[in-house]
Amino acid sequence: MTPPAPDRETPFWFRPLALIVVVLLLLAGRTWIAVDTDLVGDEGYYTLWSLYPGPGYLDHPPAIAWAIALGRLVLGESELGVRAFALAAPLVISAALYRIGRLLFDPTTAGVAVLWYNLSAGVALSFLSTPDVPSTLFWMLAIWAVAEFIHGRNANWWLVVGVMAGLGVMGKYTNLFLGLGLLLFLLSSRERRQWLRLWRLWAGGAIALAVMAPNLIWNAQNGWATALFQGRRITNSAGSDAVGNFIELLAGQALFLGPFTLIFFVLGAGLHLVGPTRPGRAALALPVLGSLPALGYFLYHASHARVELNWLLPLWPMMALVAAWTAVRAIPRVPVLWQIGRAGFYGQALFGVLLVGLLYAVSMFHPSSLADHDRTRDMAGWAELLQQIDAYADAAGASWIGTMEGYGHVGLLASYGKFAGAARRIVPIGDSARFSFIPAAAREGLTFPAVFVQASDRAGNPPPPDGLFGRFELLGVAERRFGTEVKAYFGVYKVSEPTAAFQAAIGD
Repeated sequence: MTPPAPDRETPFWFRPLALIVVVLLLLAGRTWIAVDTDLVGDEGYYTLWSLYPGPGYLDHPPAIAWAIALGRLVLGESELGVRAFALAAPLVISAALYRIGRLLFDPTTAGVAVLWYNLSAGVALSFLSTPDVPSTLFWMLAIWAVAEFIHGRNANWWLVVGVMAGLGVMGKYTNLFLGLGLLLFLLSSRERRQWLRLWRLWAGGAIALAVMAPNLIWNAQNGWATALFQGRRITNSAGSDAVGNFIELLAGQALFLGPFTLIFFVLGAGLHLVGPTRPGRAALALPVLGSLPALGYFLYHASHARVELNWLLPLWPMMALVAAWTAVRAIPRVPVLWQIGRAGFYGQALFGVLLVGLLYAVSMFHPSSLADHDRTRDMAGWAELLQQIDAYADAAGASWIGTMEGYGHVGLLASYGKFAGAARRIVPIGDSARFSFIPAAAREGLTFPAVFVQASDRAGNPPPPDGLFGRFELLGVAERRFGTEVKAYFGVYKVSEPTAAFQAAIGD
């Protein structure tokens, strides 16, 4: 292993104090946006999960629901409460990344990795509360515990690995690839194979299974619902263009992780794979081999279907670390490449500053010239929309609000109802598998009249709820706005005389 360089050899911007300042400034920007914007549809859905904490849900394992419930408990019913865990996670990830970099390499490599990781678009957008948050956090903490073992040879760290790996799988099944990566790491050298004799390593594996057990049991009791739901992505290849998928994968990662980070990662990983025992490369085994099974699968997946940009998020910290090693340690040893490496060294930081700065500027100040690229304009108006719907419901004497506009809309209406302390229930109609976590009692005793909300692409004549109710009357049209701009229209109907189709749609 390369001996760590003393801190005095590390440039100022890669030292802990400067890194802390940069990380906290970026946190301040994310927090501003988190408080200033409404939840997105997926966040609303996961917030609805958190109202009914449990061991499993159709779409993903439950860790994000637990994290949101904790944030709401600590910071109250608000966007900040929902996003608190997501806002805090990059701080812990950055600290773990720096520690891993110092344990395996040197302070400069550690500092470069932390700076490059934080100046990525993916981290800039990490205020969103999604399953990627616990997935990335616990992946990193598991790798950190392995690095601590490598450094100090205290076998108890394998118990920590088990806890963190199990929690990671409870965030997202992507983290199962970490287990394969660690197995590859252990089996790929004679020294590491000796570690398999440590009983704490096996105990760590048992702990991981124990942490995952509630979700495994829930899946077994529910026809392996989540496993089958996620498994469909493996075989889905309808209308797929393999070449286009690969281009999209590479371009997306280059943009959101950073072009130099991606290039230097590929270089560093390649150097390790072709010469793992050469001087200075042995420490790359953990970040490279730990990531390799997941990377291999995503490349395979791109051969028959799209790879979503966020799927690689748990790998980004280790990719940044390998890229930083390439820039700091590998490229300077080749004189002909030294200037290229230096350009990439600072070019990546400059690219990150400009891209993250642009994202923050657009999200905070909403320049009209960039309106078509400002997604935060769609993250507004839900509380006001619900107030309009509630006013119609009050006038109609309705005790509950129903909608079949999809899980995102249901989640957002329910979330903002919870934020406002509203007693009127939001009842999802249709797609009962996604809402099976809601107790049956919440769908029982529905009295009429009620209010039914239907999205419309126009203000004057929203589509009626045909087939669900024997009687319905349009009360008016509610609007979701960003400032003075109408973003969406919703027809609000007074309904009664539910049909058999309605009973079937709510799961009765």
